[in-house]
Amino acid sequence: MDVFSFLPKSLAWRIAMLMSLAMLPLGLISVYQTQVVVDEAQALTRAALLSETVDVAAKEREFNRELRGAAKALAAAVRNTDQDTCRGLLRDYVASQDRIMIARYIDLNGATICSSTGTGGDQYAPVPTEELPNQTMQRVLVTRLDTDSEEAVLVTQHPVERDGTLLGYLRITDPIDVIGMVSRESAVLSDMKFMTVNTRGEVISASEGVKNASLYMPRDFPLRSLDGQSRLTFQAEAGDGKQRLFAVSSVLEDNLFMVGSKPINSGAGNVFPGSAVIFPILMWMAAVFVAFFGLQRLVVRHIRKLRSAMRQFALGDRQEIELQLEDPPEEFEEAQRAFNRMALIIADAEDRQTQNLREKEVLLREIHHRVNNNLQLIASIMNMQARQTTSKEAKDMLASLQRRVRGMAMMHRTLQTTQDMTTIDAAELVQAAVDDVSKSARDGVVEVESSLESVPLFPDQAMPLSMFVAEALPNALINASTGRAHTFNVSVTMHEDETGKIRLVVKNTDGEGNDREPTADENLRRSLMAAFANQLNSELSIEFDDSGYVIEIAFPRRAEALPEHGLSRR
Repeated sequence: MDVFSFLPKSLAWRIAMLMSLAMLPLGLISVYQTQVVVDEAQALTRAALLSETVDVAAKEREFNRELRGAAKALAAAVRNTDQDTCRGLLRDYVASQDRIMIARYIDLNGATICSSTGTGGDQYAPVPTEELPNQTMQRVLVTRLDTDSEEAVLVTQHPVERDGTLLGYLRITDPIDVIGMVSRESAVLSDMKFMTVNTRGEVISASEGVKNASLYMPRDFPLRSLDGQSRLTFQAEAGDGKQRLFAVSSVLEDNLFMVGSKPINSGAGNVFPGSAVIFPILMWMAAVFVAFFGLQRLVVRHIRKLRSAMRQFALGDRQEIELQLEDPPEEFEEAQRAFNRMALIIADAEDRQTQNLREKEVLLREIHHRVNNNLQLIASIMNMQARQTTSKEAKDMLASLQRRVRGMAMMHRTLQTTQDMTTIDAAELVQAAVDDVSKSARDGVVEVESSLESVPLFPDQAMPLSMFVAEALPNALINASTGRAHTFNVSVTMHEDETGKIRLVVKNTDGEGNDREPTADENLRRSLMAAFANQLNSELSIEFDDSGYVIEIAFPRRAEALPEHGLSRR
């Protein structure tokens, strides 16, 4: 297998590809070194972003652990107290915390038993019961107060049990907008943006506001895929169309995530990766240019001139055979000498072949000419013999033989005069036979008409066709009742039908006199017509009816007889 088969066919392209392969090691070394620097810078940037994201998430994660412990302790405290004592415990706990919005003790149906606000409702966190289903384990829900609000909360729920019986739930609602406040302090200093995202892919809070968070979130990265990712960094296109680095850290055991975002070209990541490969690219361009220019001067221009000379020689241009290259290399000089020798040898061989063909053509035409002359001589002798014969039967017999000889001579005369001596135009041959036979009918009573389509035939088909017409027409003329006072028609038609067969029809329009017995000469002509039809691979059809006398054959044409030029219709 050719190792260059996958390359373009152009020599210039292949040289360029080979030069590129030669320069490849240097380019790879440069690219590798640059990539190492870029990777290290990006790794530092990713590590810094992840570190800040983890620090911000750690604060909330620590506070949430304290909140869970408080919910567990309050659940144990309120199960054995009355409503006033329960309300006091919850109010004192909320008052001791800066971030807690409300603490509630609810029954299994979600109705408030006691609350830190002293009221039965929870206007700060209207969380449906189905969002925190009745279970005997602690649960945490992250949600916003409503879809248009920028405020989001964490709802921590712990079951309240007594002696193994579930009495209700202790819920503590904590706003998480403080996370955004902490994030803004870091974002101002480091051009970072922070968002919190829940497991449903919703942005809960953001350092730049929830409504603007989409500008700094990954555009094609599904937020739901963060589930199960405790620490993750990646690069993606943000909502504002710019490339950014992203870091993800778990806040609440895969229920809430902190997402940090930073522009890709800020800080240590601002390294242009193409700066170190400019020199190898310039070297490659210079090498390819020099190779291409040298290839054009030393190879391509000589090949093109050699190709042009070969094309002209192949098209038959023999005016300027000798090839002259301008200052060619030694190898092309040898190719030049070889081409010139080849051209001279081929030109001499063609001249000899042309001369041989011309001599053979002249000889073949001479053969046809002499055969034609001999047949014409035989026809003339028969004519002289017929003049000296007094018997009508002998004259008719000699006339029939003379007509047949002239039919054969007509084919040789046609082959002698036609440019293509391998085929004969059947229309010309049949028309000549019609003209020869119809001379005996020029008495003003019978008119012979012909409608012939030009069809090229080989001599082995043209000869029996001509002889068939020479036998068919006399039979049609005899049955034309030439003694009548009015005119009758005899028509000869030939065409190629839809099946590709050549169909010849000789028809006499006079239907009278067809009931008489045929003469011996007519029977002979019928036998000869059947023999000629058999040579043409056709069945002979002869019909008598009131409309006339019809002779018809249809034979297939040899496909090799098609000429190079078209033939006109007669």
